[in-house]
Amino acid sequence: MHSFDAPSMRVLVGICAYNEEHNIRELFENLLTEQNMPSNSRILVVCSGCTDGTPQIAEEFCKSDARIELTIENIRKGKANALNKIFEKAREYADILVLVNADALPEHGSIERLILQ
Repeated sequence: MHSFDAPSMRVLVGICAYNEEHNIRELFENLLTEQNMPSNSRILVVCSGCTDGTPQIAEEFCKSDARIELTIENIRKGKANALNKIFEKAREYADILVLVNADALPEHGSIERLILQ
């Protein structure tokens, strides 16, 4: 059986966000504390054309955890464009890409189970 925290396993969690200020904080907390992701994991959130506090909340988390990377699109370019940014980062960095909706809260350990299956 593979060790989920194997140093060579690079996991990127990609999040497309548009006006998710009521959800994004809980999602970050979930990913950082409840998913048992490898220490070299990364989280990329693309905030596209947000008119609420989503980018500011994401920036707070970026400052407190180096695993989080933020891309802000001042003009809404749509989910397809945001996904393409995530796919580009995944090609550069990740062995495994997991996409999570910005309004979702994965069950405890579900990313670990997904990857090990």
